[in-house]
Amino acid sequence: MENIVLVEFPTTYKEYAFRNDIEGIEVGDKVVVDTSGGLAVAEVTKVDVVSNKASKYVVQKIDIEAHEKRIEKANKLIELKAKMEDRLKKLQEIEIYQILAKEDDEMAALLAEYGEIQK
Repeated sequence: MENIVLVEFPTTYKEYAFRNDIEGIEVGDKVVVDTSGGLAVAEVTKVDVVSNKASKYVVQKIDIEAHEKRIEKANKLIELKAKMEDRLKKLQEIEIYQILAKEDDEMAALLAEYGEIQK
């Protein structure tokens, strides 16, 4: 079922009417609309409006929640990667010290003392 919605663009406070045949559009939704200047993002301010000024359509509702989840997931991956890199560096460092300690008595003594202090 087609109806008319009013939208507001981020750079203006004027409402514009657009035809809409997408189910579930609500006030506050971000949508892509077909304007004379091309596609643009706007926010729905009113739904089921009576207007004869609407000639262009709402193209799509923007799924902000999915986008926020995507960003959250990407940030978590970055955080985990940094923690893994830090842990890898520490483990490599210890492994190198242990290898050197097998060949060098002074390194073995230093490593043993380091281990004792760490306890």
